[in-house]
Amino acid sequence: MAGEYAETLQDSIDLTHQIMRNYRAALGKKPFYIQRSNHTDRIDTYMRKYAPAFMSLKSLEIETLLGYDKLGVTYLHKMHELMPGWVMAHGDEGALNRAPGATALNLAKRLGKSVVCGHTHRIGLQHETTGFYGKTHTLYGLEVGHMMDIKQASYLTSGSANWQTGIGILVQSGTTVTPFAVPIVNGEVIIP
Repeated sequence: MAGEYAETLQDSIDLTHQIMRNYRAALGKKPFYIQRSNHTDRIDTYMRKYAPAFMSLKSLEIETLLGYDKLGVTYLHKMHELMPGWVMAHGDEGALNRAPGATALNLAKRLGKSVVCGHTHRIGLQHETTGFYGKTHTLYGLEVGHMMDIKQASYLTSGSANWQTGIGILVQSGTTVTPFAVPIVNGEVIIP
């Protein structure tokens, strides 16, 4: 594709590393995880198809390219139990649903654990409670939205999509984890 010849890949890698460095600084010593995605799979997919001889080069693995080891970032190649009862996944590991939060909730129902995921570009929180005689269990599906400049998504022919900027937050107290879907409005995150 034409984008392969734009010679911007290294600039994009360097910019991503800088953004992740800023996140790392903001998090301090807290754990920092990045979940695999269809986007981070692209280099691997490209090599499998066009350059299988390069598959053994550790320097071309996404976490090495982006310098995650230097930043203390853990790159997750598959779904991972992040907190008690919560799995970090990517939305492409389940069936996509247009309702914000529903892709994650459907994954949660399949796994039997609450799910936080990306991929849908939507910010949403859905939940489902089941039980019998007052003994209940609630599963949550949290989708974390996006932080992209939608004006640069030239593939959106109408210039818009059912996407929302936002972040997902999980707060743990003991073994209890509380999810929050937080929209970013006019570039601001406001948490009451």
